[in-house]
Amino acid sequence: LENFKFDFWTLWGLGSQGLFFSRFIIQWWYSEKAKKTVIPNNFWYISLVAAVMIIIYALVRQDIVFL
Repeated sequence: LENFKFDFWTLWGLGSQGLFFSRFIIQWWYSEKAKKTVIPNNFWYISLVAAVMIIIYALVRQDIVFL
């Protein structure tokens, strides 16, 4: 943890990963309400926004894992 750099981009990356994960919670919520498997439009919008945020993070950090 000594080399851990906690800055804006760390928060950005964690937030984007959290946003990407939240799409599953939203899909589960809508499916439970409908009593069948449902993939709402919000799922796709959140997926798109989170993916773009993760790509921006990877480009800014120049992380070999993403590139």
